[in-house]
Formats: sequence, structure tokens, C-alpha cells
Amino acid sequence: MSAGTASCQRGTSLTEVMTVVAISALLVVPLLTILRSSLAVDADQTERIDQLADLDRAFDQLGVDIRRSRLAVTGNGPVGSGSSSDEVLMLERLDSTGAAEVVRWRFDADHLVRFRIRGGAGLERDRADVLVDADETVVPFRFLDETGAVLDSRAVSAERLAACTTAIEVELAVVGHDRRRGETALFALGHRSDTPC
Repeated sequence: MSAGTASCQRGTSLTEVMTVVAISALLVVPLLTILRSSLAVDADQTERIDQLADLDRAFDQLGVDIRRSRLAVTGNGPVGSGSSSDEVLMLERLDSTGAAEVVRWRFDADHLVRFRIRGGAGLERDRADVLVDADETVVPFRFLDETGAVLDSRAVSAERLAACTTAIEVELAVVGHDRRRGETALFALGHRSDTPC
């Protein structure tokens, strides 16, 4: 037997196997760290995109409701009866059949909820959770007159607020794992009150 043939048949020693494992570990561990970091960044970006899409959908629905409506004046005022008058927005409009309906927006814990109430005695309420993980500490609805001045919904009478409001400024925010994201939009009311301002 030649020397080359003997070394080919010799096999692999434990030291050689351990050396290969150690070198592989030195190469794989940094790659796993990079992969884990990349997955975390991807998850954060996905959450951010989802939250911004949720905000966009909420603003779209609010915009449609506000542009087609006027403020509803009830016994509790034009913005309903939440724990704070700024937590609720009530709008009156005609539905596609010409019947009167009220659209009510309010917070339910961290959900921004939309109700559609039709008819007089037989109220039909369609509940939709429009925005989840909403930051309920934000004052979402500010009522503006034709000069752009903010009307305080707690200090102004319900009738005057409904008569003088020409636009509603909406601020919404969502709270994610690491940060808060918010946006503001301004919508003109579709219909004014019959009462002079």
C-alpha cells in the first residue's frame, strides 16, 4: 500500500470534527443574529403598515359620514352622551332610501366604534369596530366654525354648536408594541343646521 492510500482510509479524528463544528458555529451564529434582527425589523414594518392602513380606513369612513351629514342635536347635545363629550360624534343624514338615520361614533375601550341607527321606535343598530388599538386619550373630534375657530362642545349649547360648526377636525392615533402613530384630518360638514348661527 502506498502512503496516499493509507491516509485516505484513515478516517476523521474527533479533533477534526470538533474543529469543523467550532468554525461552523462561528459562521452560523452571526448569520442567525442578522436573520433575527431582519425578522424583527420586518415585523415592525408590517405592524406599522397595518396600523397606517387601519387609520386610513377609519378616516375614509369618517370622511364619508361627515361629508354626507350634519351634527345631530339630541337631549345630550350634538355629540351624544359618552363619558366625555369629545369621545362621541353623532351625525344625522338620509340613507339611500331617503329614511333618516343617525351615525354615532364613540370609543369602546381601545376600539373606535361606529353605530348606524335607523328608524324611530324600532332602532336598528349596526355596530362596526372601525379602529382597534386606538389611543382613547386623544380628543378625536374638534368642531370648527366658518372662521376656523374651535368651538368648545362643553361650553357651547348643543343648538349653537350644530348651527355654527362648518367642519370637524379628526385626530386619531393607534398604539402599537413600541410606538404611537397618529394622524389628523379636516372634513367639511355636508349639511348645515337649519338654525342660524
